Amino acid sequence: MRGFGCLDKALLCNKSSLAEKLRAFGENNAEVAVSYKNIGLVYKANGDCERALEHYTKSLSIRLNVSGEDHPAVATAYTNIGLV
Repeated sequence: MRGFGCLDKALLCNKSSLAEKLRAFGENNAEVAVSYKNIGLVYKANGDCERALEHYTKSLSIRLNVSGEDHPAVATAYTNIGLV
């Protein structure tokens, strides 16, 4: 079983990654969507469904803007939201 400290560290690392990607690529970029999804995964693992949904929804929004509705990554984003 993972310790809570691991989740804290994972969240910190993923938030740092997001900040760097936002600086490098701007908001509408697939790599930024991945970071939002990863942060959502950490919140979900921590039992914080509200924040998980917030980040999954942000990832989906970017995916739709970048890739359009017919991209497999969009389907995965919808799945992540559905699994919360």
